[in-house]
Amino acid sequence: MQCGVTRTSGSADLDAQTCVVLVRRAKFKAATDEQGNSTYNIWSGAINWTLPGQQPAKIPAGALNRLPQSDIELQVQQLPDGALEKSITVITRVDTSGHVAFCEGSKNDRDAVKLVAVACAQASALSLDVTKDNDGNPISMIRSLRVTFKVAA
Repeated sequence: MQCGVTRTSGSADLDAQTCVVLVRRAKFKAATDEQGNSTYNIWSGAINWTLPGQQPAKIPAGALNRLPQSDIELQVQQLPDGALEKSITVITRVDTSGHVAFCEGSKNDRDAVKLVAVACAQASALSLDVTKDNDGNPISMIRSLRVTFKVAA
């Protein structure tokens, strides 16, 4: 497993320690593609540090609901049950050219069949960054995308 910080804390030591702690403590399930073959995966998240003897920073109400931010935001005429906004996560396999080759709803969102279908269609139209291995060769990988649907005002 490799770990890299994509947005620095401003401290190289703290960034390095974040990876040490994450690799040691986090529990990840090995990534597999739609056929069950081992593959690469990218996980992203936010980690908040608190110094000993200090109170944790107060996180504004609703801030956790905004993490992670959407990868795709779509305006729609209406949503089920009169909702004004709905976010779902789709799991994609991005091929070596940066195109979505496979897409399905995450376990929590598989019941939102129509939204998953629209999200996957939109994801398939994207050209994503090509991920490379340590030798610089393009690789196929699993990537989750958060898609937010908002009712047009």
